[in-house]
Amino acid sequence: MEELKRANPSMKSEDIHRYAKEFLNSGKEIPIVITAKPDQTLYKIVPKGENVSGYTPYCMSKKQLEAFKENPKSIPDTMGLPKGSEASKYSIYEIKPESGKTPKVFESKVAKTSEGPIKRRGGGEQVIVPNRPDWTTPKKTGGI
Repeated sequence: MEELKRANPSMKSEDIHRYAKEFLNSGKEIPIVITAKPDQTLYKIVPKGENVSGYTPYCMSKKQLEAFKENPKSIPDTMGLPKGSEASKYSIYEIKPESGKTPKVFESKVAKTSEGPIKRRGGGEQVIVPNRPDWTTPKKTGGI
């Protein structure tokens, strides 16, 4: 909640609590809190042709990205994607901490999800970035 408040000082307490609960519920377990290293790179994949928003907190490590490059068909199920985010091709974006910043991130395994008849098993490694202003603008680096 502290990271959300730092990112959005004017955000109402009830909104901070709602987002924090959403982040917690996206994982199978309580996330591990990690202080990002200055040279750390995180990745976000989106359906090809779409851009990354400036506020989306859900990212992944290079290890998880490499696993998806080996088996791209596993992305929707492993990451618990909603039907609207499922694609046959994805663009890869990367973010890094802004110079002089050491923001906190939260790592966990993605929880199972369901959307009507669509059930996703989850289990992918997610990195939640609640304070995106401490990170660079997403830069497109390739595709899957």
